[in-house]
Amino acid sequence: MLRRATAALLALLLAGCAAGVSPDPAPTGPARLLLALPDGFRMSLRPVDPVTLADLPGFSPIPFYNGSEHAFTPDGRTLAFFRRSSGEQGDALHFVDVENWVVETIPLSLANDWAGHLFFSTDGSTLYWIEVASADQGVWRPYVLHRFGRTDGTMGVISKLPETFMPLEVQPLADGRVAIFGQAVTDENMAEGDARVLLIRLTDGEVEAEIPLPGVVSGQRTSAAGEYRYDRPGLAWDVERSLLYVVDGSPDRVTVVDLAGGRLARQAELRTASWLERLGLVRIAAAKALPGTWVSAALSPGGDRLYVAAFRDEVEGPFHSPAVWRSSPLGLTVIDTAGLRVVRRLDLPVGEVALAPDGRTLILWGRSFVCEGSCTQEGHGIYLVDAATLKEKAHLLPGNDATLLGFSPDGRYAYIGEDTGAGNVWHLDHRVLDLATARLGATRKIPRGYAFYVQ
Repeated sequence: MLRRATAALLALLLAGCAAGVSPDPAPTGPARLLLALPDGFRMSLRPVDPVTLADLPGFSPIPFYNGSEHAFTPDGRTLAFFRRSSGEQGDALHFVDVENWVVETIPLSLANDWAGHLFFSTDGSTLYWIEVASADQGVWRPYVLHRFGRTDGTMGVISKLPETFMPLEVQPLADGRVAIFGQAVTDENMAEGDARVLLIRLTDGEVEAEIPLPGVVSGQRTSAAGEYRYDRPGLAWDVERSLLYVVDGSPDRVTVVDLAGGRLARQAELRTASWLERLGLVRIAAAKALPGTWVSAALSPGGDRLYVAAFRDEVEGPFHSPAVWRSSPLGLTVIDTAGLRVVRRLDLPVGEVALAPDGRTLILWGRSFVCEGSCTQEGHGIYLVDAATLKEKAHLLPGNDATLLGFSPDGRYAYIGEDTGAGNVWHLDHRVLDLATARLGATRKIPRGYAFYVQ
Protein backbone atom coordinates (compact mmCIF):
# COMPACT_ATOMS: atom_id res chain seq x y z
CA MET A 1 0.00 0.00 0.00
CA LEU A 2 1.45 3.31 -1.00
CA ARG A 3 1.95 5.91 1.69
CA ARG A 4 0.54 9.34 1.04
CA ALA A 5 3.12 11.66 -0.38
CA THR A 6 3.58 14.99 1.30
CA ALA A 7 1.97 17.87 0.14
CA ALA A 8 2.07 19.06 -3.21
CA LEU A 9 2.26 21.94 -5.61
CA LEU A 10 -0.05 23.12 -8.49
CA ALA A 11 -1.38 25.68 -10.87
CA LEU A 12 -4.60 26.70 -12.48
CA LEU A 13 -6.90 29.10 -14.18
CA LEU A 14 -10.54 29.38 -14.88
CA ALA A 15 -11.54 27.09 -17.71
CA GLY A 16 -10.40 28.47 -21.03
CA CYS A 17 -8.20 31.13 -19.45
CA ALA A 18 -4.41 30.77 -19.58
CA ALA A 19 -3.37 33.78 -17.51
CA GLY A 20 -1.23 33.05 -14.49
CA VAL A 21 0.62 29.99 -15.85
CA SER A 22 4.22 30.84 -16.67
CA PRO A 23 5.39 29.06 -19.84
CA ASP A 24 8.21 26.58 -19.35
CA PRO A 25 9.95 27.95 -16.24
CA ALA A 26 13.51 26.74 -15.88
CA PRO A 27 13.49 23.63 -13.65
CA THR A 28 15.56 23.71 -10.50
CA GLY A 29 16.95 20.76 -8.60
CA PRO A 30 19.84 18.31 -8.60
CA ALA A 31 22.28 18.17 -11.52
CA ARG A 32 21.54 14.45 -11.88
CA LEU A 33 18.59 12.19 -11.17
CA LEU A 34 19.50 10.46 -7.90
CA LEU A 35 17.71 7.36 -6.63
CA ALA A 36 18.02 5.91 -3.13
CA LEU A 37 17.58 2.13 -3.26
CA PRO A 38 17.40 -0.61 -0.60
CA ASP A 39 20.83 -2.12 0.06
CA GLY A 40 20.72 -4.60 2.92
CA PHE A 41 19.56 -2.79 6.03
CA ARG A 42 20.23 0.68 4.65
CA MET A 43 19.77 2.73 1.48
CA SER A 44 22.35 3.45 -1.18
CA LEU A 45 22.39 6.52 -3.37
CA ARG A 46 23.18 6.25 -7.08
CA PRO A 47 22.64 8.30 -10.24
CA VAL A 48 20.25 6.79 -12.79
CA ASP A 49 19.33 7.47 -16.40
CA PRO A 50 16.23 9.73 -16.42
CA VAL A 51 14.65 7.86 -19.37
CA THR A 52 15.43 4.22 -18.54
CA LEU A 53 16.02 4.44 -14.76
CA ALA A 54 19.06 2.17 -15.23
CA ASP A 55 22.11 2.82 -13.05
CA LEU A 56 24.65 5.09 -14.74
CA PRO A 57 27.94 3.22 -15.22
CA GLY A 58 31.10 4.26 -13.39
CA PHE A 59 29.49 5.47 -10.16
CA SER A 60 29.89 3.59 -6.88
CA PRO A 61 26.79 3.63 -4.65
CA ILE A 62 27.00 5.99 -1.67
CA PRO A 63 25.53 4.72 1.64
CA PHE A 64 22.54 6.97 2.25
CA TYR A 65 20.83 5.37 5.25
CA ASN A 66 17.14 4.99 5.82
CA GLY A 67 15.31 8.30 5.67
CA SER A 68 18.44 10.43 5.51
CA GLU A 69 17.50 14.11 5.81
CA HIS A 70 19.05 16.02 2.93
CA ALA A 71 19.24 19.30 1.00
CA PHE A 72 20.79 20.60 -2.23
CA THR A 73 22.63 23.84 -2.75
CA PRO A 74 20.60 26.29 -4.90
CA ASP A 75 22.61 25.32 -8.00
CA GLY A 76 21.87 21.64 -7.41
CA ARG A 77 25.52 20.60 -7.54
CA THR A 78 26.11 19.73 -3.88
CA LEU A 79 23.99 17.41 -1.75
CA ALA A 80 24.17 17.47 2.04
CA PHE A 81 22.80 14.70 4.25
CA PHE A 82 23.20 13.31 7.75
CA ARG A 83 24.32 9.81 8.66
CA ARG A 84 22.48 8.28 11.57
CA SER A 85 24.74 7.30 14.47
CA SER A 86 26.03 3.79 15.02
CA GLY A 87 28.41 2.23 17.52
CA GLU A 88 31.34 2.11 15.11
CA GLN A 89 30.90 5.17 12.97
CA GLY A 90 29.21 7.86 15.04
CA ASP A 91 27.32 10.78 13.54
CA ALA A 92 28.46 12.58 10.42
CA LEU A 93 27.45 15.26 7.96
CA HIS A 94 28.13 14.40 4.32
CA PHE A 95 28.57 16.73 1.34
CA VAL A 96 28.38 15.06 -2.09
CA ASP A 97 29.79 16.75 -5.19
CA VAL A 98 27.08 15.46 -7.53
CA GLU A 99 29.04 16.13 -10.73
CA ASN A 100 32.29 14.48 -9.64
CA TRP A 101 30.71 11.96 -7.21
CA VAL A 102 33.08 12.88 -4.39
CA VAL A 103 32.03 12.77 -0.73
CA GLU A 104 33.31 15.02 2.07
CA THR A 105 32.53 13.86 5.63
CA ILE A 106 32.27 16.14 8.68
CA PRO A 107 32.10 14.34 12.07
CA LEU A 108 29.57 15.74 14.54
CA SER A 109 27.30 14.74 17.39
CA LEU A 110 23.53 14.68 17.03
CA ALA A 111 21.15 14.73 19.96
CA ASN A 112 18.82 11.70 19.85
CA ASP A 113 20.18 10.67 16.43
CA TRP A 114 17.88 13.07 14.61
CA ALA A 115 18.37 16.19 12.53
CA GLY A 116 15.95 17.49 9.95
CA HIS A 117 14.65 20.35 7.83
CA LEU A 118 18.01 21.01 6.16
CA PHE A 119 18.41 24.03 3.88
CA PHE A 120 21.25 26.09 2.41
CA SER A 121 21.77 29.83 2.30
CA THR A 122 21.09 31.44 -1.08
CA ASP A 123 24.79 31.37 -2.00
CA GLY A 124 25.26 27.78 -0.79
CA SER A 125 27.95 28.76 1.74
CA THR A 126 26.01 27.87 4.89
CA LEU A 127 23.92 24.83 5.80
CA TYR A 128 21.15 25.10 8.38
CA TRP A 129 19.15 22.39 10.11
CA ILE A 130 16.92 21.74 13.12
CA GLU A 131 17.65 19.20 15.83
CA VAL A 132 16.58 18.39 19.36
CA ALA A 133 18.53 19.96 22.20
CA SER A 134 17.64 17.34 24.80
CA ALA A 135 15.24 14.54 25.62
CA ASP A 136 13.83 13.90 29.09
CA GLN A 137 11.93 10.61 29.47
CA GLY A 138 11.32 10.43 25.74
CA VAL A 139 10.06 14.02 25.37
CA TRP A 140 11.88 15.76 22.52
CA ARG A 141 12.41 19.43 23.27
CA PRO A 142 13.32 22.07 22.75
CA TYR A 143 14.21 22.19 19.09
CA VAL A 144 17.13 24.37 18.05
CA LEU A 145 18.34 25.86 14.77
CA HIS A 146 21.94 24.96 13.83
CA ARG A 147 24.29 26.35 11.21
CA PHE A 148 27.48 25.06 9.57
CA GLY A 149 29.73 27.38 7.57
CA ARG A 150 31.28 25.50 4.65
CA THR A 151 34.07 28.03 4.15
CA ASP A 152 35.36 28.29 7.72
CA GLY A 153 33.98 25.06 9.23
CA THR A 154 32.26 26.85 12.11
CA MET A 155 29.22 25.16 13.63
CA GLY A 156 26.78 26.02 16.38
CA VAL A 157 23.25 26.75 17.57
CA ILE A 158 21.92 30.13 16.47
CA SER A 159 18.36 29.95 17.78
CA LYS A 160 16.26 28.06 20.33
CA LEU A 161 12.63 27.45 19.34
CA PRO A 162 9.80 27.87 21.91
CA GLU A 163 9.75 25.07 24.48
CA THR A 164 6.66 23.16 23.28
CA PHE A 165 6.93 24.07 19.59
CA MET A 166 7.32 21.19 17.11
CA PRO A 167 8.58 22.34 13.66
CA LEU A 168 6.70 20.70 10.79
CA GLU A 169 7.75 22.61 7.66
CA VAL A 170 10.59 25.05 7.01
CA GLN A 171 10.93 27.63 4.22
CA PRO A 172 13.98 29.87 3.76
CA LEU A 173 13.08 33.36 2.52
CA ALA A 174 14.93 35.57 0.06
CA ASP A 175 15.50 38.30 2.67
CA GLY A 176 17.78 36.23 4.94
CA ARG A 177 15.08 34.91 7.25
CA VAL A 178 13.48 31.50 7.63
CA ALA A 179 9.78 30.77 8.20
CA ILE A 180 8.89 27.70 10.28
CA PHE A 181 5.35 26.30 10.40
CA GLY A 182 4.70 24.20 13.49
CA GLN A 183 2.46 23.19 16.31
CA ALA A 184 2.67 23.32 20.10
CA VAL A 185 2.47 19.80 21.55
CA THR A 186 2.08 18.22 24.97
CA ASP A 187 4.49 15.76 26.57
CA GLU A 188 2.44 13.02 24.86
CA ASN A 189 2.95 14.74 21.47
CA MET A 190 -0.71 15.76 21.25
CA ALA A 191 -1.43 19.01 19.43
CA GLU A 192 -2.27 21.88 21.77
CA GLY A 193 -3.71 25.22 20.71
CA ASP A 194 -3.38 26.78 17.28
CA ALA A 195 -0.62 26.10 14.77
CA ARG A 196 1.94 28.91 14.45
CA VAL A 197 4.51 30.36 12.10
CA LEU A 198 7.89 31.52 13.43
CA LEU A 199 10.03 34.04 11.57
CA ILE A 200 13.74 33.86 12.45
CA ARG A 201 16.66 36.00 11.24
CA LEU A 202 19.51 33.82 10.05
CA THR A 203 22.10 36.51 10.79
CA ASP A 204 21.67 36.33 14.57
CA GLY A 205 18.90 33.76 15.24
CA GLU A 206 16.47 36.39 16.55
CA VAL A 207 12.82 35.24 16.53
CA GLU A 208 11.16 38.23 14.88
CA ALA A 209 7.58 37.01 15.07
CA GLU A 210 5.32 34.23 16.33
CA ILE A 211 2.14 34.24 14.27
CA PRO A 212 -0.80 32.13 15.57
CA LEU A 213 -3.18 30.70 12.95
CA PRO A 214 -6.65 30.80 14.57
CA GLY A 215 -8.40 27.44 14.46
CA VAL A 216 -5.65 25.69 12.48
CA VAL A 217 -4.35 22.49 14.08
CA SER A 218 -1.72 20.11 12.69
CA GLY A 219 -1.26 16.71 14.25
CA GLN A 220 -3.12 14.45 16.64
CA ARG A 221 -5.47 15.81 19.24
CA THR A 222 -8.50 14.82 21.33
CA SER A 223 -11.94 16.15 20.46
CA ALA A 224 -14.46 17.48 22.99
CA ALA A 225 -16.05 14.02 22.99
CA GLY A 226 -12.75 12.42 23.95
CA GLU A 227 -12.09 10.95 20.50
CA TYR A 228 -8.74 11.13 18.76
CA ARG A 229 -8.35 12.74 15.36
CA TYR A 230 -5.46 13.69 13.13
CA ASP A 231 -5.42 16.64 10.76
CA ARG A 232 -2.78 17.73 8.28
CA PRO A 233 -3.30 21.16 6.66
CA GLY A 234 -1.95 21.84 3.19
CA LEU A 235 0.74 24.52 2.87
CA ALA A 236 1.66 26.56 -0.21
CA TRP A 237 4.59 28.99 0.02
CA ASP A 238 4.66 32.03 -2.26
CA VAL A 239 8.26 33.05 -1.61
CA GLU A 240 8.28 35.66 -4.39
CA ARG A 241 5.42 37.57 -2.75
CA SER A 242 6.31 36.64 0.87
CA LEU A 243 3.01 34.86 1.53
CA LEU A 244 2.02 31.52 3.02
CA TYR A 245 -1.33 29.88 2.29
CA VAL A 246 -2.61 27.28 4.77
CA VAL A 247 -5.65 25.24 3.76
CA ASP A 248 -7.37 23.03 6.33
CA GLY A 249 -10.54 21.00 6.56
CA SER A 250 -12.04 19.21 3.60
CA PRO A 251 -11.02 21.90 2.48
CA ASP A 252 -13.04 24.40 4.48
CA ARG A 253 -10.78 27.36 5.21
CA VAL A 254 -7.81 29.32 3.86
CA THR A 255 -5.44 31.24 6.12
CA VAL A 256 -2.97 33.70 4.58
CA VAL A 257 0.21 34.77 6.38
CA ASP A 258 2.09 37.93 5.41
CA LEU A 259 5.68 36.79 5.85
CA ALA A 260 7.15 40.19 5.04
CA GLY A 261 5.05 41.93 7.69
CA GLY A 262 5.10 39.06 10.17
CA ARG A 263 1.33 38.97 10.62
CA LEU A 264 -1.86 37.13 9.81
CA ALA A 265 -3.16 38.71 6.61
CA ARG A 266 -6.52 37.06 5.94
CA GLN A 267 -8.66 34.08 6.83
CA ALA A 268 -11.72 32.92 4.93
CA GLU A 269 -14.22 30.09 5.11
CA LEU A 270 -14.57 28.34 1.76
CA ARG A 271 -17.98 26.78 2.18
CA THR A 272 -20.92 29.15 1.75
CA ALA A 273 -24.30 28.32 3.28
CA SER A 274 -27.44 28.38 1.13
CA TRP A 275 -30.32 30.69 2.05
CA LEU A 276 -32.29 27.65 3.29
CA GLU A 277 -29.42 26.72 5.63
CA ARG A 278 -29.16 30.27 6.91
CA LEU A 279 -32.90 30.19 7.70
CA GLY A 280 -32.43 26.90 9.54
CA LEU A 281 -34.70 25.00 7.16
CA VAL A 282 -31.94 22.63 5.99
CA ARG A 283 -29.24 21.13 8.18
CA ILE A 284 -26.02 19.46 7.10
CA ALA A 285 -25.56 15.95 8.50
CA ALA A 286 -22.32 15.41 10.40
CA ALA A 287 -20.28 12.22 10.41
CA LYS A 288 -20.49 10.14 13.60
CA ALA A 289 -16.75 10.56 13.99
CA LEU A 290 -14.14 12.20 11.85
CA PRO A 291 -10.63 10.93 12.57
CA GLY A 292 -9.20 13.57 10.30
CA THR A 293 -8.41 15.18 6.98
CA TRP A 294 -5.16 15.25 4.99
CA VAL A 295 -4.73 18.21 2.67
CA SER A 296 -2.16 18.95 -0.05
CA ALA A 297 -2.05 22.42 -1.55
CA ALA A 298 0.18 24.56 -3.72
CA LEU A 299 0.23 27.65 -5.82
CA SER A 300 0.03 28.44 -9.52
CA PRO A 301 3.22 30.02 -10.92
CA GLY A 302 1.49 33.42 -11.07
CA GLY A 303 0.33 33.16 -7.47
CA ASP A 304 -3.31 33.73 -8.39
CA ARG A 305 -4.73 30.23 -7.89
CA LEU A 306 -4.45 27.46 -5.34
CA TYR A 307 -4.95 23.83 -6.28
CA VAL A 308 -6.08 21.78 -3.30
CA ALA A 309 -6.73 18.06 -2.92
CA ALA A 310 -7.64 16.16 0.24
CA PHE A 311 -8.49 12.84 1.87
CA ARG A 312 -11.09 12.38 4.58
CA ASP A 313 -10.82 9.54 7.12
CA GLU A 314 -13.92 8.66 9.12
CA VAL A 315 -15.27 5.90 11.34
CA GLU A 316 -18.69 4.60 12.31
CA GLY A 317 -19.39 3.17 15.72
CA PRO A 318 -17.27 3.38 18.91
CA PHE A 319 -14.05 5.17 18.16
CA HIS A 320 -11.73 2.61 19.78
CA SER A 321 -13.45 -0.34 18.08
CA PRO A 322 -15.18 1.09 15.00
CA ALA A 323 -17.53 -1.04 12.96
CA VAL A 324 -16.46 0.77 9.78
CA TRP A 325 -13.33 2.73 8.92
CA ARG A 326 -13.07 4.40 5.55
CA SER A 327 -10.78 6.77 3.70
CA SER A 328 -12.14 8.78 0.78
CA PRO A 329 -10.44 11.13 -1.69
CA LEU A 330 -12.29 14.44 -1.92
CA GLY A 331 -11.29 15.61 -5.41
CA LEU A 332 -9.67 18.83 -6.59
CA THR A 333 -10.68 22.30 -5.40
CA VAL A 334 -9.47 25.43 -7.20
CA ILE A 335 -9.28 28.62 -5.14
CA ASP A 336 -8.85 32.21 -6.33
CA THR A 337 -6.25 33.78 -4.02
CA ALA A 338 -7.44 37.36 -4.59
CA GLY A 339 -10.94 36.72 -3.27
CA LEU A 340 -10.20 33.51 -1.31
CA ARG A 341 -13.14 31.82 -2.97
CA VAL A 342 -13.68 28.50 -4.70
CA VAL A 343 -13.87 28.93 -8.47
CA ARG A 344 -13.96 25.30 -9.57
CA ARG A 345 -14.18 21.76 -8.26
CA LEU A 346 -13.28 18.57 -10.11
CA ASP A 347 -15.15 15.53 -8.87
CA LEU A 348 -12.36 13.02 -9.46
CA PRO A 349 -11.32 10.21 -7.05
CA VAL A 350 -8.09 12.01 -6.11
CA GLY A 351 -6.66 13.18 -2.83
CA GLU A 352 -3.22 14.53 -3.78
CA VAL A 353 -2.00 16.91 -6.45
CA ALA A 354 1.25 18.10 -8.00
CA LEU A 355 2.13 20.57 -10.74
CA ALA A 356 4.54 19.57 -13.49
CA PRO A 357 7.71 21.72 -13.64
CA ASP A 358 6.55 23.52 -16.81
CA GLY A 359 3.39 24.72 -15.04
CA ARG A 360 1.08 23.24 -17.67
CA THR A 361 -0.08 19.91 -16.28
CA LEU A 362 -1.65 18.86 -12.99
CA ILE A 363 -0.86 15.36 -11.77
CA LEU A 364 -3.50 13.92 -9.43
CA TRP A 365 -3.80 10.59 -7.65
CA GLY A 366 -5.52 8.85 -4.74
CA ARG A 367 -7.02 5.66 -3.40
CA SER A 368 -10.01 4.59 -1.31
CA PHE A 369 -10.31 1.93 1.36
CA VAL A 370 -13.03 0.53 3.60
CA CYS A 371 -12.44 -1.67 6.64
CA GLU A 372 -15.56 -3.52 7.81
CA GLY A 373 -14.38 -6.74 9.35
CA SER A 374 -11.81 -7.06 6.55
CA CYS A 375 -10.30 -4.27 4.48
CA THR A 376 -10.70 -3.62 0.79
CA GLN A 377 -8.98 -0.89 -1.17
CA GLU A 378 -9.31 0.62 -4.61
CA GLY A 379 -6.60 2.52 -6.44
CA HIS A 380 -7.61 5.21 -8.88
CA GLY A 381 -4.47 5.52 -10.98
CA ILE A 382 -2.98 8.81 -12.16
CA TYR A 383 -4.92 11.68 -13.73
CA LEU A 384 -3.28 14.29 -15.95
CA VAL A 385 -5.29 17.52 -16.18
CA ASP A 386 -4.54 20.62 -18.24
CA ALA A 387 -3.69 23.34 -15.74
CA ALA A 388 -5.23 26.14 -17.82
CA THR A 389 -8.48 24.54 -19.00
CA LEU A 390 -8.89 21.92 -16.25
CA LYS A 391 -9.73 19.36 -18.94
CA GLU A 392 -8.60 15.78 -18.41
CA LYS A 393 -5.68 14.88 -20.68
CA ALA A 394 -5.15 11.26 -19.65
CA HIS A 395 -6.05 8.67 -17.05
CA LEU A 396 -3.18 6.24 -16.54
CA LEU A 397 -3.09 2.95 -14.61
CA PRO A 398 -6.85 3.06 -13.83
CA GLY A 399 -7.78 0.90 -10.87
CA ASN A 400 -4.17 0.69 -9.66
CA ASP A 401 -2.68 2.10 -6.45
CA ALA A 402 -0.24 4.65 -7.87
CA THR A 403 1.46 7.84 -6.74
CA LEU A 404 3.84 10.50 -8.02
CA LEU A 405 7.43 9.97 -6.83
CA GLY A 406 9.36 12.82 -8.46
CA PHE A 407 10.50 14.59 -11.64
CA SER A 408 13.56 14.48 -13.86
CA PRO A 409 16.06 17.34 -13.46
CA ASP A 410 15.03 18.80 -16.84
CA GLY A 411 11.30 18.57 -16.01
CA ARG A 412 10.45 16.38 -19.02
CA TYR A 413 9.59 13.22 -17.10
CA ALA A 414 7.61 12.28 -14.02
CA TYR A 415 8.17 9.09 -12.06
CA ILE A 416 5.17 7.07 -10.95
CA GLY A 417 5.12 4.40 -8.26
CA GLU A 418 2.75 1.51 -8.89
CA ASP A 419 2.02 -0.96 -6.09
CA THR A 420 2.21 -4.41 -7.70
CA GLY A 421 2.26 -6.44 -4.47
CA ALA A 422 -0.33 -8.92 -3.32
CA GLY A 423 -1.68 -9.15 0.21
CA ASN A 424 0.83 -7.85 2.73
CA VAL A 425 3.78 -7.91 0.30
CA TRP A 426 4.64 -4.47 -1.05
CA HIS A 427 6.39 -4.50 -4.41
CA LEU A 428 6.78 -1.17 -6.11
CA ASP A 429 7.33 -0.58 -9.81
CA HIS A 430 8.78 2.77 -10.84
CA ARG A 431 7.30 3.94 -14.16
CA VAL A 432 8.65 6.74 -16.38
CA LEU A 433 5.95 9.15 -17.59
CA ASP A 434 6.71 11.39 -20.57
CA LEU A 435 4.83 14.59 -19.71
CA ALA A 436 4.79 15.84 -23.31
CA THR A 437 3.05 12.74 -24.69
CA ALA A 438 1.28 11.59 -21.49
CA ARG A 439 2.63 8.08 -22.12
CA LEU A 440 4.29 5.62 -19.78
CA GLY A 441 7.75 4.39 -20.71
CA ALA A 442 10.42 2.33 -18.95
CA THR A 443 9.81 0.41 -15.72
CA ARG A 444 12.24 -0.33 -12.90
CA LYS A 445 11.10 -2.99 -10.48
CA ILE A 446 11.80 -2.54 -6.78
CA PRO A 447 11.44 -6.11 -5.45
CA ARG A 448 11.65 -5.31 -1.73
CA GLY A 449 11.37 -2.38 0.57
CA TYR A 450 11.06 0.96 -1.17
CA ALA A 451 13.08 3.53 -3.09
CA PHE A 452 12.82 7.30 -3.42
CA TYR A 453 14.16 10.08 -5.58
CA VAL A 454 16.49 12.50 -3.80
CA GLN A 455 15.35 15.92 -4.99
